[in-house]
Amino acid sequence: MLLYSGVSPFLFHQPEKEWVVMDGRAIALIIQLVRALPLDRLSRAEPDWEQHKATLISSGRVPVSSPVAELPTASISARSVVRVPDQYPSPAAAPLPTTQETVDELKRRLGREMYRLQMDLVAGGRIAGKPCDCLHKHTEMGLLPIVEELVTMDANPVYDRVINWSEEHLPEFTVDAVTRNDPEHYRGLAPSIRELRKELLGTEHLSALTNRS
Repeated sequence: MLLYSGVSPFLFHQPEKEWVVMDGRAIALIIQLVRALPLDRLSRAEPDWEQHKATLISSGRVPVSSPVAELPTASISARSVVRVPDQYPSPAAAPLPTTQETVDELKRRLGREMYRLQMDLVAGGRIAGKPCDCLHKHTEMGLLPIVEELVTMDANPVYDRVINWSEEHLPEFTVDAVTRNDPEHYRGLAPSIRELRKELLGTEHLSALTNRS
């Protein structure tokens, strides 16, 4: 639209239409109306998305099942909560071995260590004819730790005798001592450890070394 000014009235030319004649009063009225518009509020107005969404849905251009539509709010009632009963007892409720059961098991372990030591003594403290540390290992790492634990739970004089026997012969169970001594020296010690095992378990039968009936 072209505005030709300089003469009154003003002429506005619209393409493909006749010339429109507007006088100064009409133009002043238009300017007054434009100034009255809240342009600052219109430039900062937030779009009404809810109204726009409702318009799209009502026009049929967006289906109701579209993500634009509100999703139903899920609610959980007390009736819908399913309680699962405890099927397994807590670890604290599991039964623990009694003192007597612990003592009986430790005595069987001690008996097995004494039997292994007895077999190594019969072999002269040697494996394949060569000196080994088996005597020292079974005594220091087998007999003594178990019997020292038993002393704190059970009053039996045989424990003291096992400790005394072990501490007496431990120095001659090293590899150097086995190398110097005759194998017959160690074979002579086998009966004494066998007697201690019999006193400990009440029998020499090997069945006493296990918990099988």
